[in-house]
Amino acid sequence: MPSSPPGRLPNETWEAIFCKLPGHDLSKYVQFVCRTFYSIIKNSLEFQYSIALACEGMVDTSTSDLPFLNRLAVLHKRRAGWDSLGWELLPEVTSLDNFRLSGFAGGFFVTLSGDRNLSSVQLPSKNNPKPNICSVQLAREMYAQDFVLDPTQDVIIFFTQDRNGIFLFGREQRQYTLYVRSLSSARPHPDARYSRLFMPCDLSRGYLTVLRIHGDLVGFLRVDDPTSELHIWDWQTGEHLVVSTF
Repeated sequence: MPSSPPGRLPNETWEAIFCKLPGHDLSKYVQFVCRTFYSIIKNSLEFQYSIALACEGMVDTSTSDLPFLNRLAVLHKRRAGWDSLGWELLPEVTSLDNFRLSGFAGGFFVTLSGDRNLSSVQLPSKNNPKPNICSVQLAREMYAQDFVLDPTQDVIIFFTQDRNGIFLFGREQRQYTLYVRSLSSARPHPDARYSRLFMPCDLSRGYLTVLRIHGDLVGFLRVDDPTSELHIWDWQTGEHLVVSTF
């Protein structure tokens, strides 16, 4: 191996040239040309980051000002997180029925079948190598149209509406109910002051609903014509924080 690259150009010139090359070329070819090339690439965080990306089959399209040292640390952390999942062959899960609703959050896959059977599967990880499957039957009145969950708080909130509406001022009104339940048992959540949150809403054809949870807040958005409504509660205290019509 020669002691210096051909032409004896300054290192800064070679660095400018190497910046134009893909990480794969730096890793597979350029760093093995000579000791100087090897030293330039090894001692540059930018080149090491480019090589690490190439090894993962990725390119950096970010415009972030984050230093290459931090970018490299993030990449290594994600690589380690992926490796720590400890993939292995597992028996096929056959106990889940055909479902009409499903949700995924925090390592849990939850399904709700037409007969109000709630099934939750805690997906395997390195610390829990086998899937944990739980199945419970919901009460008859809890024929949910949607649900949202937060496994970190063991909470699942179901959205239902009364099937029989009433006409008020020429419009059909129905009562919507949010049931606050424990994900592990489907019983009323112990941290919730009220297990049911009620709201009457106008209902017309072609409406759309969106349900979201964040911490101790749960939000319900009904998109309709001519008016839409936004409701936000503190599901732990039951306080109706926001009611907005637009």
